[in-house]
Amino acid sequence: FATGLLTPTSDVDLVICDTDVVPKDNIRHVQANKIQHLAKHLERQKWVKSVQTIPSASVPIIKVEASVGGMHQVSLDLSFESSLHRGLPTCAFVRGLCIEYPLLQPLATVLKQFLATKKINNPYTGGLSSYGIVLLLTSILQRDKMFQTHIMNAFARTSGRKHERGGEGGRGGGGGEIE
Repeated sequence: FATGLLTPTSDVDLVICDTDVVPKDNIRHVQANKIQHLAKHLERQKWVKSVQTIPSASVPIIKVEASVGGMHQVSLDLSFESSLHRGLPTCAFVRGLCIEYPLLQPLATVLKQFLATKKINNPYTGGLSSYGIVLLLTSILQRDKMFQTHIMNAFARTSGRKHERGGEGGRGGGGGEIE
């Protein structure tokens, strides 16, 4: 949601920011205890349909399937902020990439949804994560400016406009129209 890469099958990643200062050599143990304690609490909630802990992940998480209003199913990934957690800075980084490369957001969204329909979007089961998709597409967009211009023209054709070749990342600003 915060990155602008939300799809109908996206989960919601929530980072629990707490005030405990934990020495680096003890972070894993403390996080595992917090994960287990919160998971047990969540299992008792009526709106929670299932709870799965993944304490061995690089950042331990709780995967929750919840019912909103009794009808809608929502998937949540809960984690605790720590010095090992890169979720919040990564979110800001992805937002910056989407600004720098305007094609990134629509391409990543389409690819995310495609992978979800094929059930290969979960890194815990061998699939490709959203962040992996972003890095892959960013690499392609950085490497191949002509590809980016070609895709921009294809998007523009659907709206009846032409894209002008220009500065960094295929944005307009000085080059004439591309057919």
